[in-house]
Amino acid sequence: MNSRIFAIMNRSGLTNLQSKTQFLETFFLNKISSRSVHNGKYSKNDLYSRISPIDNPNIDIVHELNRWVKERKNVEAADLHRIIRDLRQQRNFSQALEVHEWMWRRRVCSFTSREHAVQLDLIGRARGLDSAESYFNSLSDEEKTEKTYGALLNCYAKLCLTDKCRKHLLILRKNLPDWQLKELHKMLQILEHNGRNLREHDTNIWRLLTHTGRYSKNGGNLYSRISPLGDPNVSLVPELDKWVEEKKKVKVAELQRIIRDLRKRKRYSHALQVSEWMGGKGVCSFTSSEHAVQLDLIGRTRGLDSAESYFNSLSDEDKTEKTYGALLNCYVKSCLTDKSLSLMQKMKDMGFASSALCYNDLMCLYTNTEEYEKVPELLKEMKENGVTPDNFSYRICINSYGAQSKIEEMEKVLTEMICQPNITMDWNTYATVANFYIKSGNKDKAAANLKLSEEKLTSIDGLGYNHLISLYASLRDKAEMTRLWELKKSACKKYINIDYITMLSSLVRLDDLEEAEKLLKEWESSGNSYDFRVPNVLLIAYSKKGLVEKAEELLTCITEKGKTPIPNSWGILAGGYANKCEMENALRCMKMAFSVSKGVWKPNPKTITSILQWLGDEGKVDDAEAFVESLKAFGPMDKNMYHALIKANVRAGKDVKDLLESMKADKIDEDEDIQKILSLKQDVSE
Repeated sequence: MNSRIFAIMNRSGLTNLQSKTQFLETFFLNKISSRSVHNGKYSKNDLYSRISPIDNPNIDIVHELNRWVKERKNVEAADLHRIIRDLRQQRNFSQALEVHEWMWRRRVCSFTSREHAVQLDLIGRARGLDSAESYFNSLSDEEKTEKTYGALLNCYAKLCLTDKCRKHLLILRKNLPDWQLKELHKMLQILEHNGRNLREHDTNIWRLLTHTGRYSKNGGNLYSRISPLGDPNVSLVPELDKWVEEKKKVKVAELQRIIRDLRKRKRYSHALQVSEWMGGKGVCSFTSSEHAVQLDLIGRTRGLDSAESYFNSLSDEDKTEKTYGALLNCYVKSCLTDKSLSLMQKMKDMGFASSALCYNDLMCLYTNTEEYEKVPELLKEMKENGVTPDNFSYRICINSYGAQSKIEEMEKVLTEMICQPNITMDWNTYATVANFYIKSGNKDKAAANLKLSEEKLTSIDGLGYNHLISLYASLRDKAEMTRLWELKKSACKKYINIDYITMLSSLVRLDDLEEAEKLLKEWESSGNSYDFRVPNVLLIAYSKKGLVEKAEELLTCITEKGKTPIPNSWGILAGGYANKCEMENALRCMKMAFSVSKGVWKPNPKTITSILQWLGDEGKVDDAEAFVESLKAFGPMDKNMYHALIKANVRAGKDVKDLLESMKADKIDEDEDIQKILSLKQDVSE
């Protein structure tokens, strides 16, 4: 997830600390909001509710498991698998391993090669490679399948042990079915070319060989049918129907797992198709949990009106805290204050507002609408109503005070949060506090909280290291930036592309271009996959300083090595030349951007406006028409495009009647600017 967050940030053009910090604040608030969908995980009387709140890796989770057994409550293998899966997603590998080993000792279920593969993976993550190899060697020949071999291979790949990877890939090649051989061949090619690239290769390939149960030997697993259909315009229903026609068993747990995975990957329309198919076929009787999930998916894919209609169609028995919470979350995401407050009051009246989730939703609402002063009032109301605030409740309140520059109040909430026995402090909270200290000019307290944040980092928290490096850059503390950079490599074993982007951006903020250039050369020799967002950091820095020729020299050098730039690389140069009023060069670079674009890139509006204005004032008619024609691939005709065409034609003494009619057809009025342009026609004729 860490790399994905930063990928979004950089695709969005977030290059400075303030914009990145605002993004992270919004991201984590959205995570809080999405957590409030009330998907049915938390029931007061199940084993999951015992285990889930224990997010401190130092707490012995086995104690709670033994206590559950002593209370003579049933232990379901499905519950334990769900707990293990969630702990792995939270990267609490030690606790996941404790649960898995407890399950084995208690003989809750017989271990297949799938379970052995999961345990081997957890041992490698929690105890190291030697322990993983020992576990693998202890398995019987029957248990050494492609699943367990794949799990051990994954351990080797994470440590970039090329020779061991090659050896096990060759073993796997003998055992894999044909449908997986193509991906294996791709991995072997990458390995032969550069073993270090293997870690950054498509994680789907690694999932293919890690074998945690999604893929069956013959490719006949339902998930393997669904997962590759990534195009949201392709319906999953025919594949589901085909599965039934082949008289294969439909398992409720598998469908729920597919829905959960599709939601996690933001494939909401596909998740809704599976959910509706499951309900329509009567695969299981929908509880309020399933209805809550479906309501959330409807809201995301079809809009609020459809979500409300679905809620209203539910029976009174299905309108529980979960479904009300899902509807509240829809209102919050749409920033509908009145509807949110009205529904929340109804939930209170019905006794459905007994958890922190719904209050956190409203806090997110007030944060998104910038009504920060109302957030602390909600925190106070929670406590008065006997609802215990969680980490998110306190963090949103801290953020609200910080956004209002009320530092003393922020400090009081932080102190209260630290004293709560149910709260485990995390790096993000201290980093948020440090950021507000930086904004208020209190460097000493900012540095102190950055140290506290660092103490909470885990050895695999790449996002945390990168965020702290950015904050130290804001403090202009190069020594701490460098120290954390080296510490990150020691902790995470390797720098990935987003790490280089973060450090390069931080060096650029300190105007240390010489050091940034050295780091770029280090990245080029690192063996990482070539990602143009990395050199783009320097291209932006050069362009902002007016060194556009140096930026183009760098980009030309890269292209000469056989690399094809992304459109934004040329767009950066175009913007740099436009700022220097070198419009012919700006036009040339923008044309290069168009030539490598596949339609998903959005050119900088300011640069486009500058080029259009220049084409209208000084450019040739043919150039203006060609440029406007290229722009149509990125959006409809607008006023600036028509202005450039009309002005260029008027200067050339050409008739513009057809252009004016087209403009009218596109519902663009002839404003004062157009009248001034048309007045030029008379001047030209005279």
